[in-house]
Amino acid sequence: MPYNMGMKLNIFSIGQNKNQAIKSLEQEYLKRLSRFVKINAQEFKTEDKLVSFLKNNKYYLIGLEENGKVMDSKSFSAWLNKTMQHEKEIAFVIADESGFSADLKNTFNFRLSLSPLTFPHEIARLLLCEQVYRAFTIINHHPYHK
Repeated sequence: MPYNMGMKLNIFSIGQNKNQAIKSLEQEYLKRLSRFVKINAQEFKTEDKLVSFLKNNKYYLIGLEENGKVMDSKSFSAWLNKTMQHEKEIAFVIADESGFSADLKNTFNFRLSLSPLTFPHEIARLLLCEQVYRAFTIINHHPYHK
């Protein structure tokens, strides 16, 4: 049985992914994720367009930042599971190469780091999709995470 299909997860990124190989892998993880949760991945051309969109919507915002909280996959899955029990709609936010403005950073409810390493936003988005999928497989005792 799918986990918490009433919950919706969002992945908002600034900048477009033009790399077809990365885009294809990302789509594969989003497709797999859709078995567990409603998922929305959306690109915004600029931070201003994202901020404008966020003003009209209410999300628990998770900013992906290099100095955010670092977790291993099991800790991340436990954190995500707990957060989803308390928050209406979650949105992960990924910056482009310019990073986030101070104003946008101040709206984040939580800051997450995928790694101490820095990645292009296209790769960070792919890594996030894979880790969210992995988290749901851990939560649902699926054999993907070994």
